[in-house]
Amino acid sequence: MRGSGIASLKFRLGLLTSRFRADLPLKSCRACIERDIAAYNSAYWHRQHQLPGVWICPIDGCRLHRHEIKVSGQGKFEWVLPDDLPERQGPTNWSPEIRDRLERLASASQALGSMPPGYHLDTAIVANCHSRALALTGLLGPGNRLRLDELGEAYAAFATGLQEVPELATVPSDPAAARTQLSRMFYRPGDGAHPLRQLLLTIWLHGTWAKFEEAYDGLAAASGPLTADPKANSATVTAHARDPRVAIATTAVTEHERSPTSVAKELGVDVSTVVAWLASEGIAANRRPKKLKPPVFEAAVRLLETGASKAAVASQAGVSASTVTKLLRTQPGLRARWNDAKLSATRAEHRKAWQDLMGQNPLSPTPILRAVAARAYAWLYRNDRAWLSASIVARGTLPQSSAVRVDWDARDQALAAAVRRTAEQICASTGRQRCTVAAICVAVPDLRAKLGALDRLPLTARAIREVTWQRRRSTDTKLL
Repeated sequence: MRGSGIASLKFRLGLLTSRFRADLPLKSCRACIERDIAAYNSAYWHRQHQLPGVWICPIDGCRLHRHEIKVSGQGKFEWVLPDDLPERQGPTNWSPEIRDRLERLASASQALGSMPPGYHLDTAIVANCHSRALALTGLLGPGNRLRLDELGEAYAAFATGLQEVPELATVPSDPAAARTQLSRMFYRPGDGAHPLRQLLLTIWLHGTWAKFEEAYDGLAAASGPLTADPKANSATVTAHARDPRVAIATTAVTEHERSPTSVAKELGVDVSTVVAWLASEGIAANRRPKKLKPPVFEAAVRLLETGASKAAVASQAGVSASTVTKLLRTQPGLRARWNDAKLSATRAEHRKAWQDLMGQNPLSPTPILRAVAARAYAWLYRNDRAWLSASIVARGTLPQSSAVRVDWDARDQALAAAVRRTAEQICASTGRQRCTVAAICVAVPDLRAKLGALDRLPLTARAIREVTWQRRRSTDTKLL
């Protein structure tokens, strides 16, 4: 939204392809309306009622009413309040199981919507949480492979009945469709499934959002943030920063020109500790080498700056590993340069392994490559994610045959039947012989998105022509 334009925003947000649509049926609670009028002399729209997936009032626990004036865009510029509009509640015979699932979905949607600005859930940790929950259900096979057939059946059983809510009409109740959706969400967790699909998956696996949040926070705390800055991961430097003696030693050496040895005796610590404190502040103490004579010292520093291991430096310099550690602690900036060199070498190693694997297997999907080079992928994901994402995007879309194809004939038949049924109801209530396309679109929200593809829906096009008013303009016949 901060860019130069918002063209195709709904498509870029995934709203058009999610099948959840982007219309806004305003929702209200009769108990909330009465309470607002008593308190403020006017009812108002409650934000928590408008969130996707919320169809039960979190305050009163009653079913929300649906107002369709904003759905078709007819009244999008009108100022309306909840008590000004007719209500359309629909069937109220929800089973206790469906009501329980809708209550948990509403609670999860509100929790997600109330997260602080800028907060993002890590998709890798979310996938790990879901995998652990799956393991408890016995739906993981040997080697933690998904039992997709059983998963599809279990999820379809959970979702059956939710389709009574218009917003959730596209939630799969068929095991095959559920299997396809779950495989995509588990094998490609970063593809950006619609939040409603993520919320339904979460309450199915974890029961409630609170339990999922507890599991997520536990895994996030266990993994901890990773950073390329060596100082951020150094417990020693952090401890020094909290030790007040560091400032005392630094002041004594720099301002009072005292030697590290005298300062160490006064503070009751080893002289090497004082030298390390000075190095952490960027101050180099005068060296009085016993083992690291100038040629050996310079060679050891050069090796460390290339990222060589302590053992390799100790072997080539002919000193002990503890001497190399002391050198790293007492030379200002040397440890940071050593960590940077190691990080660069490790990054280059894992990048090369990932690039070689992609080059050798150009037609293999990314999940397969990730399983083959799990170590390289995990390191890059944690430490070099921007480069990893760019390398995957650069591969382009792989040729694949999707197992799920739109059955246009079945969709055409269903839409045509819905158009005729809705037109019959509208005409019966208005006493007219025909109605408008806009009126039908209000009752059949899926129709509006298909008006541009009527050439692929001949039965629907014929049904619209037969039940709606038409206006002839020259030789063209256009639908009103």
